[in-house]
This record gives sequence, structure tokens and C-alpha cells, in this order.
Amino acid sequence: MAFVNEYIPESDFVRYGIAEINRRYAKNSYKSDWTVDRERDIYLRDVFYGRDEFAGNITYTLYWKGNLIEVKLNETGGTSSDQTGWSNYSLLKFDLPENLNSSREEILCDLKEALTARKGDGVYSKRISSTATFNF
Repeated sequence: MAFVNEYIPESDFVRYGIAEINRRYAKNSYKSDWTVDRERDIYLRDVFYGRDEFAGNITYTLYWKGNLIEVKLNETGGTSSDQTGWSNYSLLKFDLPENLNSSREEILCDLKEALTARKGDGVYSKRISSTATFNF
């Protein structure tokens, strides 16, 4: 199975402790969404957007096979009138728990795959097609 963008079902909301994560980041949303690969037990969620001079800085939680990892990225991008888009990501913070250091490259590959599938805005993306580039 590949990554898909969807609203989080209530059963997964409870299973992954989404309410607690939302409280931790003071994230308020009508319907929480994510980019998820259920088969590999991986999801990516945006939980905080920077403002003013930090606009474009986004904090994500990456749930990777039982581990919650905080990832901070700077994102630039755009969408043309024909609904094709692009995103470029620079890594600002990626602190792995020590037990995951040996999986660092695999986790980064999965992060890139999730970000590409996210098409810039997850369930809210209007992009028909999208490319992603990475500075990490």
C-alpha cells in the first residue's frame, strides 16, 4: 500500500493518541487529517505552522513503526493554474531516538515518500500532480 491523504478515522484517532498530540502542539482543527501508509504503520501529520519570519516552517509528527518523531521542515512551493505543483523541503530538525539511529536513512526515505504523496497540503491539496525536492 502507498501513502494516502485522508481524514483520520475515529478508531485511529484513539489508537494513535491524536487528541494528546493535538494538545501538546495546541493544534485545533475541525477534522484532523494525515498522510498514512497503513500497511507499513507510518503516518505524517502537520501539527504547527510558523508565522511572520518563520512562515514556511512546519512542524510534523512522523509516526514510524511505533515511534513518534518530531520533524521540522521549511517548505516552499506553488501551484499553477493547471493544478500542477511543486514543493521544496529543507530539514530544520530531525532528532531520532537512539534506538532508531540505525534506521535513519530508511526513515528519511519514508518521510520523503510521505511528503511527496502529501502534494503540499494533504487532503486539502488541489494539485492534480506534484513534484517534491529535498535539501536533505
